Amino acid sequence: MSNEDKMLQLVWSDKLSSFYEYNAEDFQSVSDALLSDNAVVMAVAKIIRGVAENSDKSI
Repeated sequence: MSNEDKMLQLVWSDKLSSFYEYNAEDFQSVSDALLSDNAVVMAVAKIIRGVAENSDKSI
């Protein structure tokens, strides 16, 4: 599991998933979430991907 995928799992919560109607178990990786039809799921994945790409390691 990549650091991105670990971040994704930390973001998912029961309250968030019940409000935005998604099943966190359907999105085990950032790549899966980026393919989602759910705008919230995709936005979270894009944020995580953007943070990972712009980390200090890439400077």
